[in-house]
Amino acid sequence: MMDRACVCKLCRYACHRKCCLKLTTKCSKKYDPELSSRQFGVEVSRLTNEERTVPLVVEKLINYIEMHGLYTEGIYRKSGSTNKIKELKQGLDTDVNSMNLDDYNIHVIASVFKQWLRDLPNPLMTFELYEEFLRAMCLQDKKEVIRGVYSIIDQLSRTHLNTLERLFFHLVRIAGQEDTNRMSANALAIVFAPCILRCPDTIDPLQSVQDIGKTTA
Repeated sequence: MMDRACVCKLCRYACHRKCCLKLTTKCSKKYDPELSSRQFGVEVSRLTNEERTVPLVVEKLINYIEMHGLYTEGIYRKSGSTNKIKELKQGLDTDVNSMNLDDYNIHVIASVFKQWLRDLPNPLMTFELYEEFLRAMCLQDKKEVIRGVYSIIDQLSRTHLNTLERLFFHLVRIAGQEDTNRMSANALAIVFAPCILRCPDTIDPLQSVQDIGKTTA
């Protein structure tokens, strides 16, 4: 599974081989087995293995939303209760396998999924590829933009790529019910682009604000 990636022996951070020299993320120099149940704020590579190519927490949340929230108006636009979001997040961090999502409002579940994406130390579209992605989005020819984006996505580690593909498949299903849930492809892009593509800390905050428009074009 990791034939396309380099994996740190200390913290288990993974990235594409071509991105190793561009790394801005520092090694934590430790892997604490006591934190192995954590689902939020950890590298995607810690939540996957040969058998599980997409993190269980992602599959659990997405599958529930597809079963119970596909036709819910504003499924990813409306937010759930802050206290319930915190409660569900803590529950998933404690025991993702036994967590019963039936106890929570669908907007809480959708909000927690977005939070999982935002909490990743390195987003699905990694910091190392941020500049390349922006350059591709600035190309004049739409075919060149698509070709450039695919080329960049192909540089992702297998763990990031598998999770990104699952997310895209999910968003296609959501957008397919736009007449009912009022979530168009453009609306979903506005919601999820900042979750999966974030600027590194080394970039000026004002510049990052200007970049937002490019990521949702």
